Amino acid sequence: MRMRLFITLVACTVSISHGASCQEKFTVVTLSPRVGEVITAPARNRFQIFRNFEGFVSAVIFESDNNTFFAKVAFNDKYGAVRDTIFRCPLPLLVNMADKINHYEALRQGTYKIGQEPTILTAGGRAFVMREVSGDVRYSANGTDSSASK
Repeated sequence: MRMRLFITLVACTVSISHGASCQEKFTVVTLSPRVGEVITAPARNRFQIFRNFEGFVSAVIFESDNNTFFAKVAFNDKYGAVRDTIFRCPLPLLVNMADKINHYEALRQGTYKIGQEPTILTAGGRAFVMREVSGDVRYSANGTDSSASK
């Protein structure tokens, strides 16, 4: 219950900070089952994602109704207070992070290259199969094939 309330509040914060009302629907995106809906500091350190945030606490990825993706990152500021920031996250970056998480050990061993296999992201119980085609990210969901350069 507490996590659902947190996610609802974050979704409203994202809406308001980007000029939308809380009527817009946001869905939590899971980059990989290996990290779940909330990316914790140990997962961030293990998979070396969100490395540009000093004092990283956690991150949650959201998709809006209009297929725009946002990341909410919580971090400790220099005084030890927990702060957060919300920013638009391009889909190719999310696909790259998901691919890195899913194949981290093979990447470290040099037996896998980013984009070698399709990547699956989940949002709201839907699975999106992502693959890069000629520098553009293509995704399939519910039998449709689309392009996204967000």
